[in-house]
Amino acid sequence: MKTKRRFIQAMVIGSIGAVGASALPNAALAQECAPFEVFAKDWKRGVYPDGEAVVGTKRAGTRRLHDESGEGVGLYTYAATVVEVQENGETILNVTRTWTLQDGTLVGVGMIAHPDAVDINVQPDQIGSVVVGGTGVFRGAHGSVEMRAPNGDGDRMVSFDISCD
Repeated sequence: MKTKRRFIQAMVIGSIGAVGASALPNAALAQECAPFEVFAKDWKRGVYPDGEAVVGTKRAGTRRLHDESGEGVGLYTYAATVVEVQENGETILNVTRTWTLQDGTLVGVGMIAHPDAVDINVQPDQIGSVVVGGTGVFRGAHGSVEMRAPNGDGDRMVSFDISCD
């Protein structure tokens, strides 16, 4: 059963990477499995059905990835499920993330405390995830990724602290 589940997971991850890679610009971002940074811009978010988060609600979104010069280098996507809505309106999400770059795809998972159960435009200043795998030059990747909004404009600096076995 575990083998079948891993095969299905690998097929899903591979499909995400293949679909994302076909939409990538021709920018040359020479990557290796080592720490690096990119920037996430052009935020497109899914919305909550009925305008409010409830446990079990799902949403997804995407951002274009850029290097320091603004050259497109890839695509970031996420899928999130609400696992708790607190009395103060803060929403706890379980999130799966993919970063598809020229030389491979990274996959991360994590929890996020979203500050507002209704307004998805209100974003936390810093988001962390665990990198649990990858394809291409990132095969066997593990480590962490931190996304932070240094300018308060919604754009994110994405810092990977990874290595591969």
